[in-house]
Amino acid sequence: MNELDTKITLHIPEYFHDETGLIPIPEEILHKLYIQLQDAKYDFFITTAETYYKNRTYTTKLVTSYTTNNDQKPISIFKQWFKNNNNKLKQESLAYEYNNKLFIEELE
Repeated sequence: MNELDTKITLHIPEYFHDETGLIPIPEEILHKLYIQLQDAKYDFFITTAETYYKNRTYTTKLVTSYTTNNDQKPISIFKQWFKNNNNKLKQESLAYEYNNKLFIEELE
């Protein structure tokens, strides 16, 4: 039996907000992250959650993976993907959960 003792959930917005309203993030950008996680041999599942932020409601994808020994590589992959694509994601911050703690990092 394998015991996976580290839970990581990546919070991925499905929309960004501009002066015209909520704009969907292109699906191909999201798939780039999924491929990177799969290439790194991480299994994951995706759920959708309703998010409330700055008086707006939108959906967010929650990508959850279980790993061992406090493995944080999925977080590193996520951060790099986010920074590489934030010109299209247009977010102020990124968020992820690590062992039941939520981390929010401001983006430059």
